[in-house]
Amino acid sequence: MTDEKNSFSLTDTITDFSDWNLTFNFKNYIHNLRLIKNKLNGKKLCLVLKSDAYGCGLEKLFKKILPLKIVDYIAITENSEARTIRKYCKKIKILRIKPAGLKEIHNGMKYNIEEILDSIEKIEIVKKNFKNIAVHLSIDSEMNNLGINIEDINIDDIIDLNIVGIMTHFPDTIEKNNKFNIGPINFNKLYNRLKSDFFPNIIGHVENSINFIENKNNHYDMSRVGKITYGMFRKFNQNIHFKQVIQWETRVLNSKIIKKGENIGYNYLYKTEKTMRILVLDCGYNKGFPSVYNNNNVFIKVNDHKQKIVGSVNMNTIVVDIHNINEPIEKIILLGDGIYLEDIVNEKQISAYSVFYNIMRNNNIIYLEE
Repeated sequence: MTDEKNSFSLTDTITDFSDWNLTFNFKNYIHNLRLIKNKLNGKKLCLVLKSDAYGCGLEKLFKKILPLKIVDYIAITENSEARTIRKYCKKIKILRIKPAGLKEIHNGMKYNIEEILDSIEKIEIVKKNFKNIAVHLSIDSEMNNLGINIEDINIDDIIDLNIVGIMTHFPDTIEKNNKFNIGPINFNKLYNRLKSDFFPNIIGHVENSINFIENKNNHYDMSRVGKITYGMFRKFNQNIHFKQVIQWETRVLNSKIIKKGENIGYNYLYKTEKTMRILVLDCGYNKGFPSVYNNNNVFIKVNDHKQKIVGSVNMNTIVVDIHNINEPIEKIILLGDGIYLEDIVNEKQISAYSVFYNIMRNNNIIYLEE
């Protein structure tokens, strides 16, 4: 326990608002992309930059990615995203990985977007209105949201389309999905039939970020990766040495000594078991920090110490226990520098992916050049 008489004062802590920022490290990002490309062993790389590159800034990232010449496809969801890409490159292939409506497809044709066929009805719409556009046959993996039931496909109904790809999107690692009707065997059978008899250049792609890490299905032609490129998930960094791209810092608003048996935060959800020193920090769920009531396993970094968040996360503040720290506070790191999304997110209560997106969308990003 820190001795109050010997502990530092608030004037010793960081108080300048300029110390608060969120940075994006391009050097680390490019390092991660090269690691992925090398691991693909000649397969095509489809880089997912949907939702403004997960909130990281599609235009900023694409301008850096383009000169590398290691990306074969860019995956997006909106016409506006395709328009941004076409400002800088007319040739790179663009795949929309979200089902699109008739008007959306029509308006996107000027950007040369490859669309997915996710239903029998969509097949008929494309045959009637957009027969020459490049399409990818999307097969349902029993997620019931992004594909056609493989048993409903009549090959005679699709062979006159311009099919350039066949894909699916698994809810988890492929090895765990043998129970699904699509199954690797059924998908592979359809892929081989289309490739051998009708579309010799068809691209098969089922591998998303999780499957890429697990390396369970590398015999198809392309992998789609997105969130792993940022290096912010510890579970994805165990097999590949990704570097963390994001560093999120904040400042101290207040420092207090809290006696044993006192409450911290709204609803008195946390009661101290001993006297402790706390810091009140300038961040809350308004900036994307997850609003989780039970913070027993939520940690950030104070100086070089991994410290526990206590009490409920408020709209504008969070509280961290620093009873074991005696030196002046020089830096508060909420994410990055060894703090991963798993450290600040209880995934039983909230998705780490949604937290990452909210953080990136709710903070001003400072881009660090190489």
